[in-house]
Amino acid sequence: MNEQIARLVQLQKLDIIVDDIDGRLKEIPELIEEEEAKIVRENEKKEAVKQEVKDIQVDLKNWEIEAGKLEAEIKKNKEELNTLKSNEAYSRMHKEIGEKEKKVSDVEEEILKCYDRIEEKEKEIGELESALENFKKQVKENQGKYRSDAEKLKLNKKEVEEEIAPLKKEIKEKLLEEYEKIRKVRGTALASAGDSNCGGCYRELMPQEINNLIEGKIVRCGSCNRLLYIDEKQNGTL
Repeated sequence: MNEQIARLVQLQKLDIIVDDIDGRLKEIPELIEEEEAKIVRENEKKEAVKQEVKDIQVDLKNWEIEAGKLEAEIKKNKEELNTLKSNEAYSRMHKEIGEKEKKVSDVEEEILKCYDRIEEKEKEIGELESALENFKKQVKENQGKYRSDAEKLKLNKKEVEEEIAPLKKEIKEKLLEEYEKIRKVRGTALASAGDSNCGGCYRELMPQEINNLIEGKIVRCGSCNRLLYIDEKQNGTL
């Protein structure tokens, strides 16, 4: 393999590691934000239940007002009973009072249901608040782990970059510039030529291209423009 290409192959391996580290570092702030979003979502669940309690309390107030109105009407109707002259009017009023007393009973049942629902919801809120506190602790631990991972990745990146720096000095400037340009466009600047194909775009190589590679010359793929190299493990497949 051409000596300069061999150095570029090594450089590409290191660059790929750096790119991978950069990708993971980019994800970490997003992961930390997602942990914060989890807390927001859990808190929204609690606030939703609190709103349910408020809605039930409104219903409760309305039922209590309704019960008060009915009881006032019943009291007034009972006072009117003694003033009625005919049995028919008395019977009609007595029936009306019975119907209203039945309504009061139904309303009181709804009131009791409201109290039961409020009690259930307040219990649920307590459980959600307790779970939320535990959740916050877990989120804090997760965020701490992500930040710790980020520091380790930064240290790893620095170590790899320390390997890259002297390696670049051993590569001809023009070839290095070409490498960077192709890498910027294609993601990778070099491709293996195993199975007589370009490992980047899979174009079949011409016999002369293969001969040039074997002779250690610099060969570029005519399709994707990547610099080609012979992987020693695949040498027998050309």
